[in-house]
Amino acid sequence: MKMGKRLLPVIALGLCGTVVSAATMTTIVSDTFSDGDRNNDGTLERSSGAAADTLDIPWFRDSSSDYLKIANDTGTGTHGGFALDMTPGGNINVGTLYSVGPNTYVSQAAVSSVTLGTQVGDAIRLTMNVRFSAYSGTSGVRWFRFGLYDSNTTPLTGDVFSGANDVGYWVNVPVSSNTAKVALYKDTATTDGMFVGSTALTPASSASSQTADGDFTVHTMRLTLERLTAGAAGNVGLSFYFDNLGVAVHSATDASSPLTTFDQIVIQRHNGAKPLVDNVILETIVVPEPAALSLLGLGGLALLRRRR
Repeated sequence: MKMGKRLLPVIALGLCGTVVSAATMTTIVSDTFSDGDRNNDGTLERSSGAAADTLDIPWFRDSSSDYLKIANDTGTGTHGGFALDMTPGGNINVGTLYSVGPNTYVSQAAVSSVTLGTQVGDAIRLTMNVRFSAYSGTSGVRWFRFGLYDSNTTPLTGDVFSGANDVGYWVNVPVSSNTAKVALYKDTATTDGMFVGSTALTPASSASSQTADGDFTVHTMRLTLERLTAGAAGNVGLSFYFDNLGVAVHSATDASSPLTTFDQIVIQRHNGAKPLVDNVILETIVVPEPAALSLLGLGGLALLRRRR
């Protein structure tokens, strides 16, 4: 899989002056659905004439009765107007991180994954655009859920899959009249489906519904996982952002055997909510190890001495 990398400035202050190091941001997934191919099998659901997305992933539905298509929705998409359509049906839908190029159907053995680093500040960010049209079906509580899951070596390779042994993190976003609160969850149950048997992470949130059915506004949602304490078993902080990516709507901490490896992006709608999803981006941020920072500091000191 091709990956896009760029450097982020990190300022390290010391007695000898200011040393500039760089954290590395890598784009793992950037799926705009502009090629019109939902599951990357080479058969276009929407003829777009656009080139294949170079960092896209295949998406599968959870059951034969679910609905998952590519919609020509100019209100949501910024790349040819295409988006992942979960209406009018659809429940759990999963994008699998494949290590090969687009438009290639691959076997389970070709699955790739992403792992949270062990340094404080290392992070994984999942961002997407979501637009809600008017709900269908019965009235009542509705929500939108998305997150990162580890398939435990049994990833999706086609439609209709139970995901019984998958574990992961997800965020619950109430929609419209839903009086529930935004919540961040950890799913460690390996004998049931995704989102089932999950535990809410603390602290609890006071934030309620973030959007209304039929507002037709393109919203930006982000789930960030960040290493808070160093080490493979170090605490992991989770934050959910809605539109304002500078201020989290809700944050929580997992200090009990945090999950760190993921190979699936999972989304779910409930009770008639009608989301269209676009511009799904998965990124990792890696902070230099302390030893590397020390070397950079020595180099900066030597440079200052030369200038003097």
